[in-house]
Amino acid sequence: MAGAAALSVLSIGQSHASDHQLRYAAAELATDSGAINVYSRIQQLAKEVCNDRYGRHSIVKARAVRDRCEADVIEELVSDVNDPRLDKLHAADGRRA
Repeated sequence: MAGAAALSVLSIGQSHASDHQLRYAAAELATDSGAINVYSRIQQLAKEVCNDRYGRHSIVKARAVRDRCEADVIEELVSDVNDPRLDKLHAADGRRA
């Protein structure tokens, strides 16, 4: 039986952080294409979390803060999922925290 998981981004410390959840089926991680799909959702979720926290429009310095936030959220979610395919994709991404 295929399992499913949902991970919340709780370390953000914002009241709306619980609205941000990564949902995936364990079976997705069984293939490279499925892992790529999950990793893409992790990246999108990181953008949403950090845009909510720091705003979508800002000066260059704030953009750098959002970029760091995104890298941290991606690192956290990849670590929480703990899957070798995701680890490999993340290592190749170049935005490691």
